Amino acid sequence: MKKQFFLRFARASRAFCVALLLVSAAPVQAFSPLSGIQANTYTVNLSTDQPDYDLLDPACDVNPSAEGDQCTLRAALQQANSTGGSSTIQFGVASVSPTSPLPVVSGGTLGSITIRGNQTVTLDGSLVTPGETSIGLNVTGTFNKVHGLTVRDFSIGIQLSGNYNTIGVDDSDGSAALEACTIISNDESDSITGAGIYITGNNNVVAGNLVGILWNNTASGNENGIYVTGNSNRIGTDGDGNLDADERNYISSNTESGIRIAGQYGDPITGNRVSGNTIGLNIAGDTARGNGADGIRFDYADNTVIGTNGDGNSDDAEGNLVAANGETGVYIYNSNHAKIAGNRIGVNAAGNGAIPNIFYGISLYQSDDVTIGTNGDGISDSLEGNQVSGNSKDGINGSFFERVRISGNIIGLNASGTSAIPNLYSGIYLDVSLDGLVGTDANGTSDNLERNIISGNSYNGIYLSGRGASDLSNGNTIAGNYIGTNLDGDLPLPNQRDGVWVGRYAQNNTLGGSLPAQRNIISGNLWEGVHLEGSDQNTIRNNWIGKG
Repeated sequence: MKKQFFLRFARASRAFCVALLLVSAAPVQAFSPLSGIQANTYTVNLSTDQPDYDLLDPACDVNPSAEGDQCTLRAALQQANSTGGSSTIQFGVASVSPTSPLPVVSGGTLGSITIRGNQTVTLDGSLVTPGETSIGLNVTGTFNKVHGLTVRDFSIGIQLSGNYNTIGVDDSDGSAALEACTIISNDESDSITGAGIYITGNNNVVAGNLVGILWNNTASGNENGIYVTGNSNRIGTDGDGNLDADERNYISSNTESGIRIAGQYGDPITGNRVSGNTIGLNIAGDTARGNGADGIRFDYADNTVIGTNGDGNSDDAEGNLVAANGETGVYIYNSNHAKIAGNRIGVNAAGNGAIPNIFYGISLYQSDDVTIGTNGDGISDSLEGNQVSGNSKDGINGSFFERVRISGNIIGLNASGTSAIPNLYSGIYLDVSLDGLVGTDANGTSDNLERNIISGNSYNGIYLSGRGASDLSNGNTIAGNYIGTNLDGDLPLPNQRDGVWVGRYAQNNTLGGSLPAQRNIISGNLWEGVHLEGSDQNTIRNNWIGKG
């Protein structure tokens, strides 16, 4: 009893001194976190869920009567948020099971929190009532980091409501060791949109994590893998040459989409990037672990980059592998100025075998100024082409769009362009397309690298049509492609029907052109090289049809 009395007296005195310091030195305290004066470390040594006993006492302790500090995750977050400065939360237990929503991860007004699970700790939400408050960690502040934690059985595993936060690998510290998080089985409510990671803030990073799958390839899906409603967030690698391979997320086996990026009609979000991830496959990239809906879907999301940004820095590390998903590999809806480059879609990691997305490889609807493949600017153009093969419908399917560019892709073949991996419908299907480009712009820069190889598909190589007099496909150019041949254009790898099919309500389009670079080679296809079905006012010029 005497020991407990003196312990309580000491703690009370310390609390009084801290309170007095806060009152008397408030101006100093306001800027001291930024100068690094405060650096707090809290070790969670209880799996239970009690709150901190006294926030005026800087120790994380839920029971001052017991010997030593008794620290829960709830208490550690309370202390880190109230103390400010730079705080680290580490663990001496293997699991934490809160019974109600935890405090937010904010770090206070000027602070930040780093949570380190070292890949040995599980945050288990099975005791929390499902619904909108069932969130494993709600990160509301800035510059917070969550490393090496398994988060499971909440409605939302981790929510990034703040800005400039990191989940998983942080390449600025020079090491990826034990930083990957595992986000699984967060699908506990029918009343809200659930997700492994839900991003409502801006400029956040999610890199190097397992989302819906374990390292042993066991499926343990969330509702959506990652759901984004904020701006300028990065999912995957930044392509800076530092730990790029370690920044790959594996996003598979989720019930709905692997990644969903969703703005609103009239209020699009912008600037999000998805690079260097595996979406819908196992860790090795050779076996299906598909997400139930689309691999990647973005709605009302402008200036989105899927794959490489083509800036000349580590562009070969930035492509995504997107296969085996229950709907489309990459679906673009009412989203403008997107870039889809350097990805493998519908195939395994080696690019030599089909693992189909069940609908299309890439699909776009009412989305303008989209580039699929290279932009032909002379920077990393050889790395910007997509391989879109092996999908259960069209390789690329688009409707109601303007100024879409499709250049430098392999569509229907293996990665080396030597054998067929057919898309089971057409290679490219364009419906009500205005002023689009399939192939080269023949401006003298990277013209050969802008060539699409469109071969081996089960229907037509290219299908171009409209829907009526007011819904024409008009002003499109198809130039410089190999359609029905191998990569070198000297051996047949036929599309099973026509090379190019131009239908009714497709007018004022050009196939080929006056310059040598605009010549299409359309050969080896099993039906007609070019088939015109009730279309008029189109130009077919300077192509090699039936000749390699």
